[in-house]
Amino acid sequence: MGRPVTVKQIRVICELCGLVRSIYPRRGRALPKRCRRCNYANRRGPDNGRWRGGITTANKKLRASPEYQAWRTAVFDRDQYTCVGCGQHGGRLHADHIKPFAEHPELRLNVSNGRTLCERCHAQTPTYLSRALEGKPGHSDHRQGRLPLYGAERSRDEHGRFAKGIAVVATCVEDVARALA
Repeated sequence: MGRPVTVKQIRVICELCGLVRSIYPRRGRALPKRCRRCNYANRRGPDNGRWRGGITTANKKLRASPEYQAWRTAVFDRDQYTCVGCGQHGGRLHADHIKPFAEHPELRLNVSNGRTLCERCHAQTPTYLSRALEGKPGHSDHRQGRLPLYGAERSRDEHGRFAKGIAVVATCVEDVARALA
């Protein structure tokens, strides 16, 4: 059978922070020069091989901020995690800005400018994704050939909520012109 192999630990010092730690050497692998904390710290920002010069937009930074997350939670809590459009409780809920996020920066974190909507009700709002920008200079419709029609055919019930129904979708520009005429 043979004797069991005993492997001794080796003391390694991190070249950046000087942390001394003991590790088991692994055959065929080089000894690490840095501790885990220093290794991960040096993968962030310009030291990362995939760094592209800090191109994160202000919009993404704000939406990832703790203040924005607190705004979302406050909106959900106020509405008791219930869609104000159809009354669905729980599920996939969105915190929607009543006045568009892009056009009213001063109201972005104002709880009174938010409402809780389910995915279906949120998709039917006129400000969903890029619809608020349609018709403005420099905006092109990324859906090409599928322009949603919203407005007159959307009615509200006696409580001010949108009536249930599927939005009409035009398949070409001519359909849009005919519907608006």
